[in-house]
Amino acid sequence: MFDVSFAKFFADGAVEGSTAYLSEPYTDKLENGNDNYGGFYWDPETLPSVFEETMKRGLQVHVHSIGDKATTLTLDALEKAQKSLGDKDYRNGITHLQVVNPADFGRFEELGVVAVVNPFWHIKEPDWWEPVEKAVLGEERAEHEYPVKSIWSTNAVVASASDGVSTPDPWPMRGIEGAVTRNLTDPEYYGVENDIEDMDDPLYLLDPDERLSVEEAVRSFTINGAYSMFRENETGSLEVGKFADFLVLDQDIFTINPVNIDNTTVLQTIFNGEVVFEKK
Repeated sequence: MFDVSFAKFFADGAVEGSTAYLSEPYTDKLENGNDNYGGFYWDPETLPSVFEETMKRGLQVHVHSIGDKATTLTLDALEKAQKSLGDKDYRNGITHLQVVNPADFGRFEELGVVAVVNPFWHIKEPDWWEPVEKAVLGEERAEHEYPVKSIWSTNAVVASASDGVSTPDPWPMRGIEGAVTRNLTDPEYYGVENDIEDMDDPLYLLDPDERLSVEEAVRSFTINGAYSMFRENETGSLEVGKFADFLVLDQDIFTINPVNIDNTTVLQTIFNGEVVFEKK
C-alpha cells in the first residue's frame, strides 16, 4: 500500500526565522543595517535541470515554498523543466504558499502545478500571528497570507495537507473548518478559553475573501489530493469502479454551522470496501 511518487525540495525557509525568500524585505533588518529578504536555497540557473532529472526518473517534484519570490523562482524552474521534457501530464506541486505574488496566481493552472495548501494554518493563530507573522512581514502582507481562493479561482488544482509534524493534530475536519472559516478552529488546541460561535468573529479572522466553500474544502482533501498522485481513477470520490474508501460521520458538515465542523466524529471508516473502524 506504499508508493514513493514525489521528491521533496526546499526552496526557502520560514517567515518565523526570516528565511522565507520574499520580493520585498522583512520589517526587521540584518545586524549590518541592510534589508533582509530571506534566501533561495538553490541556484535558479541550475534548478530547472535538477527538476528535469527528477522527472526523468519517474518522480514528481514537490517543493516547500513559503515566500513569494521563492514561489516565483520555483514556478520559473518548473516551467523550464517541463518545457524541456515536452508535452506530458505533470502533477508537480508547490506547498505552503504563505505569501504569493498575485501575478503568479494563474501560473499554477497554466503549468498544471498543484497548489498544496495547509488550511490548519489559515487563521490568525493566537499568540503567533501578531507577535511573529505580522511583526516580520508587516500588517499588509500578514493580512493577506495564504491566498487559497485566489488560486482556486483560476481553475488551478488545490490539494490540502497537514504537513506532518508541523501540524501535531492533523484532524482533517479541523483543516476543512479552517479553510471554510479562516478563523479559530479548536480553542483547546490553541490554549484559548472560549470557542467562537460566528465565523465572522474578527479576533482570529484571516482574510475572509480567501475562504473556500465546504465542498471546495472537501474536494481539496479528497479528489484533488488523489489527482496530485495520479490516483483520481482509483480513489478520492465515490464512483463505480473505484476503491470504496469513505467515512460515515455523525453530522452533515455541509449544513451545520461551519465553526462546528471540527467537532465531527467518525462513526465508521470503510477502506477498500471493508469496515476497518467502527465507533462503539
